[in-house]
Amino acid sequence: MNNKQIVDILFDEIDSTQTYATQHYNSLFKDQITAIRALSQTDGRGQHTKKWESKSKRNILFTIIFPYFKNFQYINTIPLIVAHSVLQVYNNLYDLNGSIKWFNDIYFLDKKQAGILVQSEITGQDIVIFMGVGINVDWNIENGINIEAILNKQINVEELYQSLKEKIVHNLKLLNENGFKYFQKPINQQLYKKGEKCVFVNQEQKYVCEGILEEINQDGMLIIREANGLNRVVDINLKMMI
Repeated sequence: MNNKQIVDILFDEIDSTQTYATQHYNSLFKDQITAIRALSQTDGRGQHTKKWESKSKRNILFTIIFPYFKNFQYINTIPLIVAHSVLQVYNNLYDLNGSIKWFNDIYFLDKKQAGILVQSEITGQDIVIFMGVGINVDWNIENGINIEAILNKQINVEELYQSLKEKIVHNLKLLNENGFKYFQKPINQQLYKKGEKCVFVNQEQKYVCEGILEEINQDGMLIIREANGLNRVVDINLKMMI
């Protein structure tokens, strides 16, 4: 598995790389690590059935299929691993330090810069992971931010994409082999609003809980300290309000 190469697929336009990957895995991509990229999406997907908006050829939009994951207990940590991978690449290429907003967004200057959607499918002894990533390059929705605006310069998009793809696959292999504890410290250093009081709501935007962000523990769960002094585990389906 360590020596398997990434198979690249590129579309000028598609409804959604994530939808295409999940629908065609068994017929077209079975048992191979595949990166499916689109220059434009007509029906991009975000978390909780939300739409990921983009402009043609102005964002990096891709899904990586990883069919060799074995540690079921770490599936819920994969969005954090992908976000961490993106921030590692930004730091390596541009000397930028962003933040991971619970549960699957990348933030700069209190604005969303990238989003992640992870799905999984059990096949025999292994688990197939579908990791969708949307990177704002030089366009973003209102209240978002893009990487070129942060840097105030144009970037080499192909260099960024290749680096992202390779780093995500590399880190997923490390997660498979070493578990989440291997990433716990660096991800906690990137955690958005760490040490601050935050409010969490459900998918219907209804209040659920609030507290001081303490850490992400070795199991990849977010721990907050409530007003009564007790720690609470935040469900991965809850959204942090900002």
